[in-house]
Amino acid sequence: MDRVTRAARARECPPLSRASGRVCALIWLAACHSSAAPARSDAGRPDGGDDATRADARPRDADGSAGDQVSPPVDGGAAQRCALDACALTCDPTDTWFAVSNGPGTGVGDSEPATPAEVGDGLWHLFVGVNTVTDGGTPYALVYDSTSSAPDAPFTLAAHPLNDVADSYDAHGKEAPAYLRADPHTEYVYYSGVGSFDPPQAAVAALKRVDGGAWTKVGVVSPLAPGEVVQTDPTVAFDPASGQTVLLYMSLLTPPGSSEGAQLGIVSRVTTNPELFAASTQQWITRTTATPGMVEPARPALSRDDVAGVWRIGFDLADYAGTTAAYHTLQRWMTTPIPDASVLSGSASAEVLHDGNHALHPQLHVDGTQCTAATCPQGAVLQPSKAIYPDGGDVIFYYSGWSTLPGLQVNGQRCTRAR
Repeated sequence: MDRVTRAARARECPPLSRASGRVCALIWLAACHSSAAPARSDAGRPDGGDDATRADARPRDADGSAGDQVSPPVDGGAAQRCALDACALTCDPTDTWFAVSNGPGTGVGDSEPATPAEVGDGLWHLFVGVNTVTDGGTPYALVYDSTSSAPDAPFTLAAHPLNDVADSYDAHGKEAPAYLRADPHTEYVYYSGVGSFDPPQAAVAALKRVDGGAWTKVGVVSPLAPGEVVQTDPTVAFDPASGQTVLLYMSLLTPPGSSEGAQLGIVSRVTTNPELFAASTQQWITRTTATPGMVEPARPALSRDDVAGVWRIGFDLADYAGTTAAYHTLQRWMTTPIPDASVLSGSASAEVLHDGNHALHPQLHVDGTQCTAATCPQGAVLQPSKAIYPDGGDVIFYYSGWSTLPGLQVNGQRCTRAR
């Protein structure tokens, strides 16, 4: 922390949030100490390609009541398999529960669910990032598995991480797991491997297991593009329409010789080989100058809603370059797995997913302030997971919340589908 604190004081950067992970700290440091120009935001992909199909969601009820309904779009696309009423979801902010923690003084977050059908052992899995120690004053996270007999019950955290071997590309931690069942024999857990803090460097890497064996290291699977220094918050999904695996992640770019300063945004890559996402396939979805105080899309979480025949993406609106505080968690539906920038906007048509059970996390709320249920009527959700669809298509996702432990814990949220 001494290096970070001294640099921050020298440049008058804001303090790091206690909820920040190691990669958040990397982005924060790079953004604060770049010669940032005034913030700009690209409305689409810089290559000028066609925008992805846009998706609209039903806005919040006019009276702001707790039972908010959201609906995937009905655009006649081939992927759509239900009418509007059949796709409608009701997200009750009280239908939430404690999922997993690691006790006082530690943080658990960046959750990633996997179903019994995917893993094949009859259990529900929740892969999480856990920090039990600090590395230079910031959290040192490793990926752990946790299991439960039901998706809406507490999970039991494993005693040991999936893999704690440190190589140069992840010498300072493994963060933000993303699960993929690639074939009947092979599973992957992708993560952001923190290779260096000064200068900042992190890239998406992977663990792999075959036929339920031990998790072994694959290495970096998403080589850094020219000028790219940090890749974080990966989310991975297989697209049956194209036969490709899609990777979305947060990217930090520091173009050499540029006067714009560090560029931050969400990018996509695609592959037919789950162990290599080539930089040549990279496309920017959102991109803005990384300026502390900006609030932009972050932490994407992609999943296929096979009941509705569409894709769901959850994401935060967050000050990633500043305090890393999340302000809202949103979800949208779309007909393609790679969203257009407009899908990741903070407009009223994107539903805010919030939690009404303040006993789960009474100290952190969507505006990043310390408050109570009386002074903050809306609870906090951040770091949304991808969704799972048990019970005839109900949507369950998981998120991080601040608790009185102190430390981050993971909670669950259910949205019910009209039948």
